[in-house]
Amino acid sequence: MPEFNLQEEIQSLSDDPTLYQIDHELDVPQLSPQAINRHLEEAIDQVTQSTECITLPEVFDVYRSLLKYVHGSRRACAPRP
Repeated sequence: MPEFNLQEEIQSLSDDPTLYQIDHELDVPQLSPQAINRHLEEAIDQVTQSTECITLPEVFDVYRSLLKYVHGSRRACAPRP
């Protein structure tokens, strides 16, 4: 896994979430709640077995995908002045 810089990742996500590229991205809006739960539970199980599993791109990208879409949906649901 290439070097991870949290500040750069947050900035990239904040600029325009639609341009934020994730190699193993989950298409969260197209998944059922059950499928989202399944992906999340699998990623959690991997990390609880070994914290080093967070460095596996397919595991890490589950978390990034969920955060990307949560971030985008929160922006869409923000109160309007």
